[in-house]
Amino acid sequence: MGVLIETEVLRTFSPRRYFVNSDNRQLGVALSLRRDTATLPAEGIGFYQTETAIESPISEWPKDKPFRFRWTGGQASMRVTKNMITDGFKAFICTQHPDIVSKKVILKIYGNEKCLMTIDFNSKDWQKTIIPARMLKGVNILTFQVSRTWNPKRAENKLDDRDLGIALALPLP
Repeated sequence: MGVLIETEVLRTFSPRRYFVNSDNRQLGVALSLRRDTATLPAEGIGFYQTETAIESPISEWPKDKPFRFRWTGGQASMRVTKNMITDGFKAFICTQHPDIVSKKVILKIYGNEKCLMTIDFNSKDWQKTIIPARMLKGVNILTFQVSRTWNPKRAENKLDDRDLGIALALPLP
């Protein structure tokens, strides 16, 4: 079970307004990358509970494995396993933002503090994602950082009040 920390920011700022750079977003709280594996829980941090789909939405998913996935918030980190070090990181990732077609979501995957991969999402389809084992050499932690989240309750009037980033499905052995 993870810990959910909600924050309220009383005042935000726009870097463009204060001539810092051309970023016109209203910023409030910054997240930093996870550095230490000693305090990182085995299940990772920044993930919601594991969900199981009745049927796999992915044709490449192993037929003998239930389709399990976990949502992230704006950022989530997990330990690099021995299997990943030898076989690479293999996953299926999707976003479900209601406006994904008109406004893409950018996912950055960091290994320790180095950006290993950037993925642009402009559809709700699951994308197969592979990080070769050679890129994971010396990496202890993978961090997934999304450019924006969405909230089903606010966006679609559903009961789910989580702020969702990406859904991550790992076809583990």
